[in-house]
Amino acid sequence: MKIAFIGQLGLPELQHDSPNNREPRVLNLAKELSDEGHAVTIFGTDPYIVRGNYRGIELVRIPSLDPSRPGGWWYVMASLWSAWRRSPDVLHLHGWRVAVLAGLARLLMPAAVLVWTVDSWPQLPQGLTRLILRHAAARVDAIVTPHRQLQYRLLVEFDISAQYVPDGYSPTSLQALPLAPLGLRAGGYVLALAESPAELRQVAKAVKAARAGRRLVITQNNVGVFKRLAQQYRFIRLVGKLEGRALHSVIKEAVVVVLADESVSSNSLLQSMDQQKAVVAITEPRYQELSGESARYYRVSDLPALSEALQAVLADEKLRLSLGRAARKRARRHFTWKRIAREYATQYAPDVRLVPIDSARPEGLTTDVQTV
Repeated sequence: MKIAFIGQLGLPELQHDSPNNREPRVLNLAKELSDEGHAVTIFGTDPYIVRGNYRGIELVRIPSLDPSRPGGWWYVMASLWSAWRRSPDVLHLHGWRVAVLAGLARLLMPAAVLVWTVDSWPQLPQGLTRLILRHAAARVDAIVTPHRQLQYRLLVEFDISAQYVPDGYSPTSLQALPLAPLGLRAGGYVLALAESPAELRQVAKAVKAARAGRRLVITQNNVGVFKRLAQQYRFIRLVGKLEGRALHSVIKEAVVVVLADESVSSNSLLQSMDQQKAVVAITEPRYQELSGESARYYRVSDLPALSEALQAVLADEKLRLSLGRAARKRARRHFTWKRIAREYATQYAPDVRLVPIDSARPEGLTTDVQTV
């Protein structure tokens, strides 16, 4: 099949701030599909794209009308025109601008399968949002969302059915970096991932109350309110903003990983699960979707519940190991990009029976039920 991706700005390596995980999703799906023998094209704009091929994927650079503001209506329309010239079998759409132009996409490519991934909610009046949704739903072959919350909202508020296909991750095979430059020793610390100073303060209070003698590692720079927090709680270690291999290395040696606000990426959570870490997280729907029963949860700002959950996993090694094993099993069974690419492939070929991805189904259930 010839598959074209439209709506993203380019490659995640060239765009470090990728809202809604759109660019990483497109690139990882493209790599898996290309490895399966499909001809894949990604459209992008400066400075987030390079011309040529990347791991067998065709990269097409489309100019933006205003180079200082990449993307925009002209970029989307030009991408559609360029896609029409390539006659793809599948056109995978991302973003609400592309949804507005779904009618044009259908007019230009009547034989193509159109799939729209809804990964965000627009800041628009409800009436206009409804109009766009109705317009797109009448013209695309499938609507997909990586979040149960969005799937529920589409169905309840707008009577639009969408398939749930979560974002995935790639298990890393890279060797961990030494922790000494960060002032850390292997093992023995609690890792807190969050942007909110108030919620990180709650984690510090919970670690102190646990009396486990553990250092609290926070991935924030040693400045401002975070510096004052570390001065107040001497067991805190600020290691700076980390990503990629450095973040993976710090996750690998943690005893417990705490997700204290909504800012943590799905990839960071899935990498923690893959490293068999006990996870304690707020009751954010996205975290619950991914971790299921392999994590412990607490309501945001609920210090007693956080303290209870943290103390339980720190005091009981068998519980930590059990949670970690369940987390890795869940991550590798349901959320690798290879698995997610197969789920999207069923959307690209509507005559193929859907494979249920909802891991909440009890083991051994044989009833032929499809997950929506």
